Parts: sequence; structure tokens; C-alpha cells
Amino acid sequence: RQVAVSATATDKDGAKVSLGGNSGQGYASAVVQLDPKAPYKMLKIHVQAADQVTKRSYLLVVAMAHHSSWAMLSDLVVPGCEAGLLPPFEIDVFHYRCLLNNDAEHVEVIPKVLWMPGFNKQMQIQIKEKSWKSGHVFIQQLSDSGKP
Repeated sequence: RQVAVSATATDKDGAKVSLGGNSGQGYASAVVQLDPKAPYKMLKIHVQAADQVTKRSYLLVVAMAHHSSWAMLSDLVVPGCEAGLLPPFEIDVFHYRCLLNNDAEHVEVIPKVLWMPGFNKQMQIQIKEKSWKSGHVFIQQLSDSGKP
């Protein structure tokens, strides 16, 4: 499924607009591929004014379902990963790898629930069947074999 999206600056002649990897003078457009496994896609829009100094960034969410059915993270941080989270966190990627140092005794995970205006804040995180607060650090001790 695809959706065509465009963004137009107020100053169409002087501003530069970037959207979904495409940019243009005063205007940019992109075709967004929607993944049926993810209920929405987030696009970043950047606008640079004609003065080349003033910049604004926007976030556009293209949704395929009402937000009450969403169960998504806005960020996932794992501080102990030697090469960082692989692949880097994206809102519509659900499987990651993390290479820990051989001396690691635990792994820390910091999940953050997606929040947007109008949400009813009933979205919750559960780790190992226990409720968890968004943005709080979860620590999993590792055994001698390096596995939880």
C-alpha cells in the first residue's frame, strides 16, 4: 500500500523543504510505502527558511488504523550494545540484535511508549509479564553463558 505525501512552505520561493529523503525549493513530495504489520509510518519534514538560518522540523504520522489499536514504541535504548542496536531503532522494525562485551553481567533496556496528542495514555509496556513504565530502565542479569 502506498500514500503520496507533500509539504509546501509558506515561502514557496525561498525556503527549502525536505520530506522522506526528497527535497525541493518550497515544496517536496514523497511516496510512502506502508507496511501492513505497522499501523502507521512516521515522516520527518524539515524546512529551512530563505535566510539559511531558521529551521523547523515537523513529524507527520500516516495511519492505517485508529490509534487505540496501536502498540508501538517511540524509542528503544540498550546502552550496553558495543555497536549500538542493530538495526538502529525504527518505529516499524520489531527485531533487533545487540552485541554485549564478554564481561557484561547484565543488559539494560529502556523502552519508550509512543505518545501523541489525543492518546488516552492507556498504552502500557510489559516486560517478562510485569507492567513497566515508559522510559524506565529494565535490567536483566546474565548467566555465565551470557544468556538471560
